[in-house]
Amino acid sequence: MLIFFLLFVAKKLQKLNFRTKAFIVFVFLSFLFIALQSLVYNKLVGNPVSMLTFFLSFFSLDGMLLFWFYFIAVFFLFKRKFWAWIFAPIPSLWNLFSPMPSPANPLYSVGKILAFFTSLAAGDPTTALLMIALSIPAIIIVIYSLINLITDLIKFENKVFDFIVGIVFIFFTSFSLNDLLSNFIKGHISLTNII
Repeated sequence: MLIFFLLFVAKKLQKLNFRTKAFIVFVFLSFLFIALQSLVYNKLVGNPVSMLTFFLSFFSLDGMLLFWFYFIAVFFLFKRKFWAWIFAPIPSLWNLFSPMPSPANPLYSVGKILAFFTSLAAGDPTTALLMIALSIPAIIIVIYSLINLITDLIKFENKVFDFIVGIVFIFFTSFSLNDLLSNFIKGHISLTNII
């Protein structure tokens, strides 16, 4: 049964353009890095690491938004691309404009744009610059979804354009993996500690 499913997915992937394949790879890596970040966090704070912590990482509000909306977007990529590009930017928009208070500092919101303006009002330029840097991948995802929505509406097909837009998307969204990768580089965590 699994072999038939994989053959079905492989056949469907052949019909998709490079931009769409890049988004599917991004979604898969997002799921993987959310799980890895929860394992790393639990290992750093001394909690026992188990499959339960892996699954619970998807039940935070950000994890659920990311998981379900990206899952729906990938599902619609195989059916109706128009709806996929409407669902795809929702987790990023939540990341940018969430009004929920930050657990670390309740004076700031979780949303990066709102935290940017709050830090400017508080006279904290360091946090403002950090919020700008952290909002770049989310802004790129929103712009990428809009480009794909418009090109799918006007039925624009160009392999060079698809490749360039896909590569730019992969380049800029790789910055969203920066937090986990920087911890690996600094030596705070290693794969032997996680496993």
